[in-house]
Amino acid sequence: VLSQSGWDKLDFNDIDKDFAARLTDDHVHAILHFINAKEDLRELSMAGCVNINGEGLRLLRDSSVKVVDLSLVGPNESPSMVAPGPLLAESKVLPILVTTLDSLEIIRLPKFWRGKMLPETSEFLREFNDVLERRNPKCTLCNMACNR
Repeated sequence: VLSQSGWDKLDFNDIDKDFAARLTDDHVHAILHFINAKEDLRELSMAGCVNINGEGLRLLRDSSVKVVDLSLVGPNESPSMVAPGPLLAESKVLPILVTTLDSLEIIRLPKFWRGKMLPETSEFLREFNDVLERRNPKCTLCNMACNR
């Protein structure tokens, strides 16, 4: 399903990796503004965007985004391929993601966030789990309601 602007999915894995690695938060903000991300974007993958701290994602605040991949790697790539010390900061990104919990279905966090697991990240994941449980989640393989 395409949105009115035609930009329901933005996957930075689709562009040259060297180019993606040079993108800044200002660039990402401008791209999200241009595609009307707050209203239209449903899926975002930040593959290769190792030069952003997350401030450029602020247009996603209160959006209806469903899938957010912040793992910084593309399909079949190892998180160890991400340059040491990526800039993506929980303090910039998590406050934005909290405002999307009503629509968010899938979140992929960077490995370096999962490895050190700050209290803010744990709290966000608890809230996200609570929202998912209230939605009566369905199995992605058989589309049946999950029985826990």
